[in-house]
Amino acid sequence: MTGTHAVAQRIVNAENNFLSWVQGQIDCTQAEAEKVLAIYRAERIVKIDAVGGQFTLTNGVFAEADVLTNAVND
Repeated sequence: MTGTHAVAQRIVNAENNFLSWVQGQIDCTQAEAEKVLAIYRAERIVKIDAVGGQFTLTNGVFAEADVLTNAVND
């Protein structure tokens, strides 16, 4: 159970890192950043690494401020 808990914690950490990163990129609220995460997950744009606790985007264009803002306003 400890290993499962550790993996779950790394997933949460990666999600929190993504949310903080989005907020830093476009100066948005937590709820708006969560919306971006939901859209990016649904479209398989972001991948959450359960081993390293990091996130990666499938293409760097999705990291641009105008694209992130469009996701918030979608």
